[in-house]
Amino acid sequence: MVFTAVVGDAGAERARKTKAESRLLELKLRQQQDELVPLAEAENLLRDVLFPIRQWVLALPASACSRCNPADPQLARDALQRIVDDALPTLRRAMPNPKDPKPERK
Repeated sequence: MVFTAVVGDAGAERARKTKAESRLLELKLRQQQDELVPLAEAENLLRDVLFPIRQWVLALPASACSRCNPADPQLARDALQRIVDDALPTLRRAMPNPKDPKPERK
């Protein structure tokens, strides 16, 4: 037991190495089969999709107020703006921040 603590367990080390190599091969295979995409590519795709939606949501109070309440568009605009102002922080919190460190895997 003391010997294993001092020099390590060769069998356990080999098992860890084999498991890591197996995981790496599995990831390479999944990438070759187009099941995985690089993180930068996924971020760009999300940005390309979400940015126009964000712009549309931000413009919604001004563009829809007259249709929501033709008699008092300013009242409608204020109400729509409150909805947008409430929704955006909620959506921001729900989205992962790419600058945050990756969560640890167990």
